[in-house]
Amino acid sequence: MIGKKGKIIRDVVHGDIFIDDRFMAVVDTKEFQRLRRIKQLSVANMVFPGAEHTRFAHCIGTFHVMRQIIEHFEPLFQKCGLKIEEKDKNAALMAALLHDIGHGPYSHAFEGVLKELGYQNVNHEQLGAQIITNENTEIYSVLVKEFGDEFPGAVADIILKKQKIKENAFKGSVKKPDLQFVLSSLLSSQLDADRMDYMLRDAWYTGAKYGTIDLSRTISAMSLAVNPENDNFCVCVGERYLVDIENCLLGRYQMHKEVYFHSIKCEMEEVISKILLRAKILYKEDKLRDAEQLPDAIKMMFERELFDVTKYILLDDNIMYYLFWKWTQDKDPELAALCDTLVNRNKYSKFVVKSESDIDNFKQELTEILQKAGCDTTAEEESFLLTVCDKLKMYKSNKENILVQDGFGNLHDIGEVSRVLNFGIQDNKENKKDEEKNYIFVNFDLVRNKYHNEQLYSQIKRLTEKYKSRNQVEREAKYIVDSTSVWDEVKSKISSLNGYVIEDRGTKKQIDTYYDTADGVLKKHDITLRIREVGDYKLCTLKTPVKAQTNAQNDSHSVRYEYEEELDKGNIQEGIRLFRGKSEILDEIKTNVLKPALIVENNRKKFDITEQKDNSVKLEMVFDDVTYRNCENSKEARDYQVEIELKSEYLHEIRLRLLTEELESSISELQINMLSKYKRGLELTN
Repeated sequence: MIGKKGKIIRDVVHGDIFIDDRFMAVVDTKEFQRLRRIKQLSVANMVFPGAEHTRFAHCIGTFHVMRQIIEHFEPLFQKCGLKIEEKDKNAALMAALLHDIGHGPYSHAFEGVLKELGYQNVNHEQLGAQIITNENTEIYSVLVKEFGDEFPGAVADIILKKQKIKENAFKGSVKKPDLQFVLSSLLSSQLDADRMDYMLRDAWYTGAKYGTIDLSRTISAMSLAVNPENDNFCVCVGERYLVDIENCLLGRYQMHKEVYFHSIKCEMEEVISKILLRAKILYKEDKLRDAEQLPDAIKMMFERELFDVTKYILLDDNIMYYLFWKWTQDKDPELAALCDTLVNRNKYSKFVVKSESDIDNFKQELTEILQKAGCDTTAEEESFLLTVCDKLKMYKSNKENILVQDGFGNLHDIGEVSRVLNFGIQDNKENKKDEEKNYIFVNFDLVRNKYHNEQLYSQIKRLTEKYKSRNQVEREAKYIVDSTSVWDEVKSKISSLNGYVIEDRGTKKQIDTYYDTADGVLKKHDITLRIREVGDYKLCTLKTPVKAQTNAQNDSHSVRYEYEEELDKGNIQEGIRLFRGKSEILDEIKTNVLKPALIVENNRKKFDITEQKDNSVKLEMVFDDVTYRNCENSKEARDYQVEIELKSEYLHEIRLRLLTEELESSISELQINMLSKYKRGLELTN
């Protein structure tokens, strides 16, 4: 820095950052200053109030980190016979400074908006390259003036190669090295200047300490090597730094899980897309208020014109927020409700589901409900529905690979040598799946206000409740008793305990038909599949074991996943269709090979149990008078059972255990039953 003229910027993450005058001239352009008005984390400030930092600050920070990385790599390049010319160094630093210049309002969320509006192949890297090379921008003029005519193209190439590096491994031969590609990999990989800055910056402003990394140590870990498999240069890390790189990957994974993919952030970003899609419809129908006052870029997108980057760079968060605020008073109730959701954080109702197939099935069922009600629409087109599917992975082994160099100079993918990354792999067989976050969001007020149809409203409400209840973990204690007289003893004992209140909910007859293959595949895997009939009401239920369960033989408690679906047609094919993705075993079975295996007739007495002092503790007790009939040999058997199931949050499981231990110690006639009714019935009738 000595002898160079420039400015020092005081940064909360890195401290003093020196920027010499030539780079400072770029910072002072209107296109770069626009980044002050674009939040780094989009709408994450609705969850983390401190997340008000900007793309401007992040770009300055990435520039600083890139300079440190280049200073670290310069002697390594020399050892490899590569020399970083001043122009290459400047291009890499400028690419770091301008790598996010193409971001639109609300950062990454706007790329999704552009795709929804019909610009499928537009992303911020491409737009950034266009801004840098467009002769009508201030950035282009300053770059040419300060660094020469070819400089904007060189910077754009590094940014575009940053995008390519995400898709393909580095291809530069040692005989003809592509230095820019090496520099691009330092800007974008699973270990790069961009990532190092945003992890530190986002962790600071959100308060998420797990995103913090040791910057100097991480940079020190990076080195160059020649991959003997393809004769290519590659960036690698030394084996002794493995724990530091694991910390980076783990921190980024946790930031994605808890910050970048937080459900409220995802919800509000989806709302932004819905707002602009609705506004586009109104604009095309000439129903959007003050449409003539819209920014030219918005008009361009609504009219699906050829993308003009000079219009695009006039947009920022402030302009979009003003539009959204203004539209909260729009005459169109749908647009007004959507904007109110975003501006005033008026959230939708959230339903967490287990898999992406749940979301697909939900949309299909919702579309059927809408069309039966005479609505010419689909679930995808509705503003009252938002869905989010995210897959989280700590390390992507198929691209942007991180290579670890051992003490003998050999290179290994970090996924092969790290126990932290491979904690879920056993016997050298990878059975891990990406962790998923799957959400369904429904705005019930919007349903009611749009359709004014109470029956439709009730059907949609019922549908969401059904999907909400699908992913229950059934936690219960089960007992066999010799006679119904024991039931009275159980009731009496619970009533005598301090604070328990028992409410009788009556007796109902239910008929359960259990299905299996001829060779009992479901039974072998402790899976039950049944259709329950209570009057005209039919319900299909799938129960699968919880793999982590390690119950002792004398433990009365059973823990199983339970999925339920109300049936319209009442056949097993309908139920299985709705259970896709719930059980790999069931998914592999052809529907036509399933047949009735056991019929259970049950006269069930049901009771609610609550605690007087804390009515949030809810248990359900049933007394079952059961008759089993084996469908293969027609044999019948009968027994009596007691089941007590937890119906409130899992934290209350300790209350269930305390209650059942008291019952077991005082009523000797209670025989612990670890079998499902399906297995119990087959055991008694074979």
